[in-house]
Amino acid sequence: MIRFLAGVIVVLAGTTPGWAGDYGLMSLPELVARADVIVVGTVGEAGDPCRVTVTRTLFGTAKKIVEFPSYSVAGLREGDALVLFLTSGKKGLSLVYPRATRRAKQADEIARLLAMRADPAKYLADSTVASTPEFLETLGWAFVDRVKVGALDRKTVKEHLVQMLESREPKTVVTSMAALKQMGAKETTAVVPLIKNRDDAVQMPAIRFVAWAPDKAAVGPLCEVLDGIKGYSNLEEPIGRALMEIGDTAAVPALERAAGRGVYGATSWALGRLGDKKSCEVLMAGVDHDKMDALEGMMVMVRRSNKRFESWMGVNQWSEATGLKHKGD
Repeated sequence: MIRFLAGVIVVLAGTTPGWAGDYGLMSLPELVARADVIVVGTVGEAGDPCRVTVTRTLFGTAKKIVEFPSYSVAGLREGDALVLFLTSGKKGLSLVYPRATRRAKQADEIARLLAMRADPAKYLADSTVASTPEFLETLGWAFVDRVKVGALDRKTVKEHLVQMLESREPKTVVTSMAALKQMGAKETTAVVPLIKNRDDAVQMPAIRFVAWAPDKAAVGPLCEVLDGIKGYSNLEEPIGRALMEIGDTAAVPALERAAGRGVYGATSWALGRLGDKKSCEVLMAGVDHDKMDALEGMMVMVRRSNKRFESWMGVNQWSEATGLKHKGD
C-alpha cells in the first residue's frame, strides 16, 4: 500500500498545500461522502514521481495530471496505481485529508459506494445490501443536513436504522448508532436498552450515544451498570459523562455508592455536579485518600454552592512523599 508521510497533502498543479493535520484513517463510505472528485491514477508521469496521470474518473471532474508538492513524494514509486479522494477549495483541488488514497484495486468497491450515495432507495430495497455496515454508514453520511436523497426520505432512513439496532450482528448495531448520530437523529428510545448489552462493543457506543442525546430514561440502566463496577472499568468514564449530560439527580445514590466502593473518575465529577450535602461527605472521604477526581468533584460542588471557595481546595500538587496536597492550610 502506498503510504504518505504524516502531514503530507496532495494538491493539483498551481495550488499550495491545505490543512496538513491527520486525524486517522477514514472509512471508505466517509471518504466517498466527503469527496467532490474521485479519480484513479498512476504515479510517475514522464518519469516524474511528483506527477500522477489520471486513468479513470469515478466521480466529478479533474485534470489529466495531478501534481504533488516536491516534499510529499516519499514512499511513492513510479508505476504505483491508486485512488485519490479530492475536495474542492478556493485554491483548487486537494486531498480530502493527507491519507485520502486507496489501492486502485478498490475502484470497483468505491464505484459501488458512489452508486449507493446517489440512489440509496434502490439499495434499501435490496435485502442483501440493506443491513450491511457499508450501506448503513453511507446512509448516515448521505442524510447529513438533507431531508431527501433521490426517492428516499429522512424519516424512512431513521426507521430503517432503528430497526437495524435489533440485529444480532454487533457491527450492524454499532454502525446504525453511528449513522443515526451522523445524521443528527436522537432516537434514544431504541438505544437505551443497549446500555445493558453484554457485548462491550455495543454497550460503550450506546452509553456515548445517550451522552450525546441526553434522555432521563437512560439514568436507570446507566446506574445499574455503574452498580456492577467494583474496581477499574473503562465504562466508568463514559457513564459519568453521560450522567452529567443528562443532569438528573436520580443518579446521585448510585454515584455515591460508586464512590463508596472506591470508584472515582468522571463519576466523581458527576456527583459534584448533581449531589447534595451528603454527597460532599462521600467525596471528602475520597479526598482524604488522595483521590484527585474526588477533589475535582468537590471543587465542582463548591462552585455550585454559595459557600466561599476555600484555598486548600485549589492545592492539588502531588508527590510520592506526601501524596495529594489538599489541606495546605
